[in-house]
Amino acid sequence: MIGCLRTHGWEAESVNGSISANASAEQRPALLEDVATCEAQFGYDQPTPALSPEAARLRLEQLDAVAACLAAAGYPVPARPTDEAALAGLTSTPSDPGWVVYGDVPGDRLLDAQDACPPLWM
Repeated sequence: MIGCLRTHGWEAESVNGSISANASAEQRPALLEDVATCEAQFGYDQPTPALSPEAARLRLEQLDAVAACLAAAGYPVPARPTDEAALAGLTSTPSDPGWVVYGDVPGDRLLDAQDACPPLWM
């Protein structure tokens, strides 16, 4: 993604596992268009495939661990869906547990929260 954005003329870099590229208000539409182009090039515009039941259980355990870390560090954590609802979402397409563990963290504290409690990926 970074290389693709750079090919389109953006100064992109990796920051805490996320891609960052600065754009003025006037440049923002062009940046968003180039992001969409690059996402499509790598298949990131496709829905996340369904997980197997075993992988879904593991992913939910990872989300629970991140949520516990956030709560222990004093960050707000949104309400967790039931196991049944989360697992049903993870085993369907697009795979979605219906829960964004960082969803209640204020934007100006998000990077600190991700540093304190990094997202876990299978």
